[in-house]
Amino acid sequence: MVQKNHGMSEDTKSIITVLLLIFVYPIGLILAPKWAKWPKW
Repeated sequence: MVQKNHGMSEDTKSIITVLLLIFVYPIGLILAPKWAKWPKW
């Protein structure tokens, strides 16, 4: 069974989210909990 990946990988999403948190803080802060699959504390 072949799985097709439509979209970006989780690693790519994490890298983009971290860069947004550094350079464009408000957008990164909003995007982080919604987009990245990071464990919640």
